[in-house]
Amino acid sequence: MSLLNVQDLTLTLYGSPILKQLNFTLEPGEILALTGESGSGKSMTALSLLQLLPDAAGLSGKITLDGTNLLHLTEPQLCAQRGGIMGMVFQEPMSALNPVQTIGAQVAEALRLDPKTNAAAAQNRAGAILGRVGLAPEHVPPSRYPHELSGGQRQRVVIALAIARQPKLLIADEPTTALDVTTQAQILALLKRLVREDDMGLIMITHDLAVVADMADRIAVMHQGEIVEQAATSKILKASTHPYTQKLLQAASHMARQPSAEHSPRPLLEVANVRRSYPAKRPWPWIKPPRNIAVKNVSFSLQTGDRMGLVGESGCGKSSLMRGCLSHAAGNHASQTTNYSSKSGFSAIKACFEVDQSPIGKTSRSCPATYVKVLDTIRQLFAQLPEARARGFSASRFSFNNKEGQCPECKGNGRIKLEMDFLPTTWVHCEACQEMRYNAATLDIRYNGKNMGEVLRMNIRQAAEFFSAVPKLRRTLSLLSDTGLGYLTAFLLDGLALA
Repeated sequence: MSLLNVQDLTLTLYGSPILKQLNFTLEPGEILALTGESGSGKSMTALSLLQLLPDAAGLSGKITLDGTNLLHLTEPQLCAQRGGIMGMVFQEPMSALNPVQTIGAQVAEALRLDPKTNAAAAQNRAGAILGRVGLAPEHVPPSRYPHELSGGQRQRVVIALAIARQPKLLIADEPTTALDVTTQAQILALLKRLVREDDMGLIMITHDLAVVADMADRIAVMHQGEIVEQAATSKILKASTHPYTQKLLQAASHMARQPSAEHSPRPLLEVANVRRSYPAKRPWPWIKPPRNIAVKNVSFSLQTGDRMGLVGESGCGKSSLMRGCLSHAAGNHASQTTNYSSKSGFSAIKACFEVDQSPIGKTSRSCPATYVKVLDTIRQLFAQLPEARARGFSASRFSFNNKEGQCPECKGNGRIKLEMDFLPTTWVHCEACQEMRYNAATLDIRYNGKNMGEVLRMNIRQAAEFFSAVPKLRRTLSLLSDTGLGYLTAFLLDGLALA
């Protein structure tokens, strides 16, 4: 009997289909890779197996794990399964780990979910489990906090949490994202070793076929919520039959073409002997703290039209070098941690932007439109309409967080939370606003026939067309659409836009 058997798994959110009749199996000791482009449904498949889904989700089909149909279990029974018979390695370690708790305490906490394990035993086992994933206590003490570790080390801690109670099924969601190739290879080798030693099944979620080429036993290719092809890894890589799979393979092997840049006689930016340091821990209160050297005598020049790549392992100083240079380019010439023997060209740079690995959302009420600031412009546009001005409505009136404009029943959520004593909390449709989030007076204001509630239901592609006459909105929304995010509902909350 298979360890995992998924039959006709179907998922909907607010009535919209997300997953469509998925069928696959997993044997003990087997590695199955779920691959496909962003938005194909890979992560939602993993969350469906764990049943960590939004309240508006509708799940049907059959998920049989070790002989038990997970769809028939209650929430307390599912909690016993999560972390016990099945574990999850989440994509962003800094979001999955507790920043104010040591790594040893976090692993011990996972062990104490088993009522048979006391605090002392959990603490002793935590060190052994961390050592098993390559974080030996003599090199990386369990007393360290997540922010004191490198990206690869943090990912190993997340893996330690997932395998702490020796699950039979492990799900890894993009576990090597943002890691350098050396650390990536180490993490993949670690997962393969754990599968072999514990004879557990592994579902590896990735968009990169090269990552699983030497690792997975089978590959299932997902596209728009469906599995379009699944077979042994060698067959997928050498004799795929579906056009979408062939397209993925071609994209994985492409070589970028660098356009020739017209070099000016003088470089746009030139620095020599860059050094950057950070204060280390003070050994004694009366001793000046030593400094850790992050960048040592680096020199480079950048011509107009050039694209320069900084490549190296985690911790080699890539981010420190660029942040030190960008601080000067942004006008922070008073930086005390970056020194140069010479520098030129900073005054010619009008603005610089950093795209980093930090999570983009800080609250559950954030959405793609708030990330790129277009919601502010839309509210201002509605406030400038003649009817809005006649009623004295300001731009803040059109915020679903504002008491004046939001629906008084659902408080701008579009749904109402019901707390029940002996049943899980649930969300129901708001009858007052019909999930429009605003009160009647606010919904009376229309731009090109649409009110704010109707605008919030648009996806990015639809919003770009609707606001095509507003250059500021058209430019931003079209850029999001051109990057492949046109299908996202730009204004949907609670992370559902990323489904």
